[in-house]
Amino acid sequence: MDEFFIIVYLILPWCLLILGYQQFKKRRFISDIPTSKIANVFIGLVEIKGQSYPCDDLLISPLTETECIYYSYQIEEQYYSTDSKGTRTNHWKTIEKEEKRSSFMLRDDTGEILIEPQKAEVQGVELLRKTVSSFDSLYYDKGPQKALSCSTGKRLFTECVLLPDQSLYVIGSAVVQENSAKPKISYTKNDPIYLISCKSEEEIIRSFGAGAMLQYFFGFLIISLPFFLLDFSHDQEVIMWCFAYFLLFSLVLSVFYGVGLYNNLIDLKNRAKRAIALIDVELQRRHDLIPQLVKVVKAYTHHEKDLLESLTMERGRNMEASQFVSLAESYPTLKADLLFSQLTNQLRVTEDRLSMTRHFANEVINKYNTRIASFPWCLFAKRLQMGSMDFVE
Repeated sequence: MDEFFIIVYLILPWCLLILGYQQFKKRRFISDIPTSKIANVFIGLVEIKGQSYPCDDLLISPLTETECIYYSYQIEEQYYSTDSKGTRTNHWKTIEKEEKRSSFMLRDDTGEILIEPQKAEVQGVELLRKTVSSFDSLYYDKGPQKALSCSTGKRLFTECVLLPDQSLYVIGSAVVQENSAKPKISYTKNDPIYLISCKSEEEIIRSFGAGAMLQYFFGFLIISLPFFLLDFSHDQEVIMWCFAYFLLFSLVLSVFYGVGLYNNLIDLKNRAKRAIALIDVELQRRHDLIPQLVKVVKAYTHHEKDLLESLTMERGRNMEASQFVSLAESYPTLKADLLFSQLTNQLRVTEDRLSMTRHFANEVINKYNTRIASFPWCLFAKRLQMGSMDFVE
């Protein structure tokens, strides 16, 4: 028993420390990434919200027989064991479980995107959590026909699902689809997080935060147990060793926390730079589209000198799409041209994406500026000479 306690004392706190740090990182990722509109999803880590709808045939959950795009169920059976003193102890054992995922589309007011949920952490709606006896029809109708040896005659049935037309929160990596230029959300090896949840963003942040604090608390609790359970009056060496071990754990936790704060600042700053770079991409796209429109217009405006001169003069300026299109569309023959229609539509889309990208960039910059002005991040920011960033006009 003493050996078992020593092993738990030496190993378990560090496992809890690592698990708590992972929960802390996930919480930071979710709180730091602004929510993107689906039409404005770019390659890389993104956070989106929308309504789900299926791509293929709906799945049918085994226990509640509900139409869904994801289900996970588990059946546990209670059994007992008896020790040498005749004391009976009850245990639970998983006797059956299954999980199925189906690709689906997520839609918001700007568009839709394909979600491939394989290898994602899924938080679904719990439709069933019920403990039944062997006299209940659910016991054998949905569970194995053979009971465990030493069974108490009780089974616990649980089932979680994601439903069609359900509000979902998704954070994961956007990649390019294999057969088109459209993005999709899918698992990649370098994903810091890939989560699909029916919960709100605030609920998820609270959940990960509480999980991290619990892991740290139990780690410290285990480290502190010897101070309450052992008699140190006759062994000063043991108390010094336990005290040193407690200090070591506290020091490592502080280092983990400091590294997390530093990485968080660097990640936010890099994300802000990337968001600004995306604005330059959209500006370049607009700059490339306008000469193509001018070229199309020239084919129809040999006799319309005023229009041609206006478009040529505005070509080098930072002209808004609405101004450009309204000027050119005043000519019915030109407006009916298919190529012109396609180019003007691309220009409108580019303007919309540019507006959403500016908004996204300013949200990231605002988070970064707020973070470096807050304690304790301001200590790292000052030491690393990380100043505030200007908002994008």
